[in-house]
Amino acid sequence: KEDFAAARELLRRAIEADPAEVSYRSRRAALATKAGDHVIAVEHLSVAVALRPEDAMLRFDYGFALFSGERYAEGLAEFRRVIERDPGNLDARYNIACGLARLGRAEEALTALQEAVTAGFHDADFARKDPDLEAIRSDARFEGILSGDPSARDIIIDWK
Repeated sequence: KEDFAAARELLRRAIEADPAEVSYRSRRAALATKAGDHVIAVEHLSVAVALRPEDAMLRFDYGFALFSGERYAEGLAEFRRVIERDPGNLDARYNIACGLARLGRAEEALTALQEAVTAGFHDADFARKDPDLEAIRSDARFEGILSGDPSARDIIIDWK
């Protein structure tokens, strides 16, 4: 792992001088994520989101940090908030499927994956390897959804 001690210290001082500056917190969270410290990432992103609640990208980063810390239910809620603000965010749509799968909600995860594909998500190779989708990979509908099989569209569950 890279040593970001100097950058962390600079950002610590910057946040101390101006705790409401979102960019400092976002950068500190990025460093924490890179170092594998999801607790610190979540801490700084939660403050950033509170300061700028309508920022869909901050909410996405926050959701991702929550997922990285295995806080799937909370992350799922953030990705849904991203979709409310930015319906075209395919990564958030895909991550909703991932979160539902991680929570053992297979039917809803398949529906969310179908929603992501319908909205334009097309990285089937990634989805086939993604450990977040392990819980639904063996379901026959999984491959049907990724391949665009119209019969896979029979999944109708309101996951919102």
